[in-house]
Amino acid sequence: MIRVALTLALALSACGRSAPQPGRRVACECSYLTDFDDTARIDVEVCARDGRPVLDEARTCAGQAAHNHVERCDCKPPGAACDARDKDACAAR
Repeated sequence: MIRVALTLALALSACGRSAPQPGRRVACECSYLTDFDDTARIDVEVCARDGRPVLDEARTCAGQAAHNHVERCDCKPPGAACDARDKDACAAR
């Protein structure tokens, strides 16, 4: 009976967790339009999920920080492994 209870408790605790989303850390510099239609730049570091285009991830991250239309991003080669679920999967500077 105790085994059944422990197995059930472990199974239920695992249900709320999502599987890791493997990716690679990538540093990018993105340009965007300001409210005055000037071009500005923002540096972002993203955890680009495996199988997803890095530029899409960078534009999305830059757009969240800049709150405006991102024109383009230039990214360095992917670096260290990361988990795209983490709260720091998108960091802007």
